[in-house]
Amino acid sequence: MIDAAQLDHLAQLARLHLEPEERESMTADLNSILGYFEQLREVNTDGVEEMQRPVDLVNVLRDDVPGEVFAPR
Repeated sequence: MIDAAQLDHLAQLARLHLEPEERESMTADLNSILGYFEQLREVNTDGVEEMQRPVDLVNVLRDDVPGEVFAPR
């Protein structure tokens, strides 16, 4: 889990100044989040197809045809 040195490094990367009371809270929150990811790691995903998005995206723009000029009305 997250220790004081790792929290200092993360705070520096995020450009955060943490007060002492915030450090304890932040450490607990980050450890809770990491614990949840550990639970997710145990989920059996065999046979589950990978996906990039939960919905299919469709390009709703017109085709780009050379020579056509868009003239606003």
